[in-house]
Amino acid sequence: MSLTITRRAASCLFLVVATLVCCTTSWAQSHEQATDHSRFITDRSAKRVIVFIHGIFGDANKAWLNSDTQAYWPDLFDQDPDLREKYAVYVVDYGSPFVSRASTIEEVAIRIHQQLVDRQFFERFKEIYFVTHSMGGLIAKRILVELNRPSENQRLRQVRTVLFLSTPAQGAELADIGEWLSSNPQVEDLKPADLKAFLQSLENQWQNLLRDRDQARHLFPRSYCAYETQATFGMMVVNRIYATSQCDLNPIAIDRNHSDIVKPKDREDDTYRWTKARIQEAANLIEIDVEAALEAYKRKRQQELAMLRDKKQAELFEKETWKKAYKEAIQTLGQKQVEPDKPPGVSEAVRKLADGNTADAAEIFRKSLARKKAEGHGANQEAAEAGRHLGALAFLHDTQTALEAYREAVSLDPNHWGGWIQLGRLLVRVGDLEDAKLAFEKVMELGEAQNDPTLTAMSKIGLGNVHLIRGDFEEAETMFQQSVALFQELGDKEGLAANYANLGNLYRSRGALEQAEAMYLQSVALHQALGSKEGLAANYTNLGNLYAVRGALDQAKAMYLQSVGLYQELGHKEGLASQYTNLGNLYQIRGALEQAEAMYLQSVVLNKALGHKEGLAQNYSNLGLLYQTRGELEQAKEMHQQSLTLHQALGIKVRMAKNYQNLGNVYYIRGELEQAETMYQESLDLFIKVGATRRVEHVRRLLSDLNNLQLENSEPVKK
Repeated sequence: MSLTITRRAASCLFLVVATLVCCTTSWAQSHEQATDHSRFITDRSAKRVIVFIHGIFGDANKAWLNSDTQAYWPDLFDQDPDLREKYAVYVVDYGSPFVSRASTIEEVAIRIHQQLVDRQFFERFKEIYFVTHSMGGLIAKRILVELNRPSENQRLRQVRTVLFLSTPAQGAELADIGEWLSSNPQVEDLKPADLKAFLQSLENQWQNLLRDRDQARHLFPRSYCAYETQATFGMMVVNRIYATSQCDLNPIAIDRNHSDIVKPKDREDDTYRWTKARIQEAANLIEIDVEAALEAYKRKRQQELAMLRDKKQAELFEKETWKKAYKEAIQTLGQKQVEPDKPPGVSEAVRKLADGNTADAAEIFRKSLARKKAEGHGANQEAAEAGRHLGALAFLHDTQTALEAYREAVSLDPNHWGGWIQLGRLLVRVGDLEDAKLAFEKVMELGEAQNDPTLTAMSKIGLGNVHLIRGDFEEAETMFQQSVALFQELGDKEGLAANYANLGNLYRSRGALEQAEAMYLQSVALHQALGSKEGLAANYTNLGNLYAVRGALDQAKAMYLQSVGLYQELGHKEGLASQYTNLGNLYQIRGALEQAEAMYLQSVVLNKALGHKEGLAQNYSNLGLLYQTRGELEQAKEMHQQSLTLHQALGIKVRMAKNYQNLGNVYYIRGELEQAETMYQESLDLFIKVGATRRVEHVRRLLSDLNNLQLENSEPVKK
């Protein structure tokens, strides 16, 4: 079969031989044997490394050497005052002969990847930066797509950026001619993408890598592209069309030919300055460790935490949902670092988030919210997103800011369920139960409209807790049972664990202790399977309270101590506050009143710092009972009244009923029988309303005893 070379191909014959694709070394010095002169320019101890990968027919020396000034690019970087102390520089070499056989691009990429692994690049350097020319960019792509799998994901994130200088992502037309002249299979791999499956496959894998990166909200690796604008011996080797790839900025044109684009004459050269700027830009980006930032924030803000529920309503599911909103906020802030119109100070704000400081990040979202609102209706969703992020950052330490942010968010984007559910939880925290109920009902409405059973189940948890706090036990049980059914259908263990704990709280409030214990133990089993220390601690507390009611004080103490250990490990001060209360109760039952008072007062200090009204209300009630036992009735009355005031603000009927009963007891002891009767009657009415059968009978007996005493006091004295 004869080959007919076109006039165009013939006129380019010398060009192909001398300068095809890379043109970085003289064809007369073709590599008859594969060489590997990969090396560090200066093997310094640095945490960052810049890796140069040359193109086809090139080598680690001539590819980067400017023949006019004798400037060698890796040396320029190695001695740059801005880079020298922070970066090591490494040049890759691989065999790419013109007239003899060589490894394919695939084989070269696998070999270089293994070389980096064997030389412990990923252990030695925290950050890796690739500078690639022509086919070297394809080699780098192949290395990175190999890292785009779960077992190698951490190594992939260590690659901060890859710079593609005249890389033929879509192939090169000259490769069609070159394959007639060269036996190097790398030329065949460089044929245009529509003719060669290798390049199509590689580009698809590269786009998948960047898509995976963006979906996971990671920043790295970044990718930047540049292409030549000047012809090489009258022809363009890799123009913009063939250099087109998926990069993080639009490809930049550099007024050099294909060979000279990677041979800067000095540090003022356009190629040098652009590449250096991209490396420094990527180095200044902060890939925040979301889990570490979350824990840092919790540790730093722990004394200001005001969690959604106290120990009796703590739910892993809701807490995990809160964490999810917080993580989304800081991931979004991290992504803003690479936006063209990024807010000033965004990288510093991300840096502070890593240490648990949210003030700068919150200010950025606050300004974003205001700016997007000013843009009008078309920007409402973006404004609402900024509001949700602001609310998530403030959720644990600034209730008022979080409330305002979420109110703004739901008004701007009423169809986003996340804003409504966080708003509902905040409203419960501040005791606005009616508005909380409306918020959770909105979540239910959205769940039904979207046919999303998870949203429906979550809304029922929220509504169930509102009913439980109010003492509406039948409604609460209905909500929790319906949520259990949905989570069972979904196979959601976290949701089930939360609901079993909720049902346990409900049954314990009703006095159905065996049912309550069964629910708590089911919740414990699920939390153990999930490895949730926080969920386990909450359930040990619940079991301790239940055993204390039964009078099994040693069992109760054992549960509380298990809970204390977990809360200390977690650094969870709200949980510790609840354990001080519980231990105080045990000391009081045993008659050790001074120890009990010390425990209650420590709990008061923590709950005040946390802004936790319900915890404080329980502390005051406990102190009231203690002072009553001591006979310090005025102090007892003051404590019970403070507890009642807080429970009235929170709308917690069952606890209001207990406060009225306790006040009635104080008045009874003081002989103020009319006031005692009034308090007992208020207590009775509320216990009847909430369906607390045992409590109802107890208060009725108190009223009966009181009436008998009043009758005795009213009989005339016989002479």
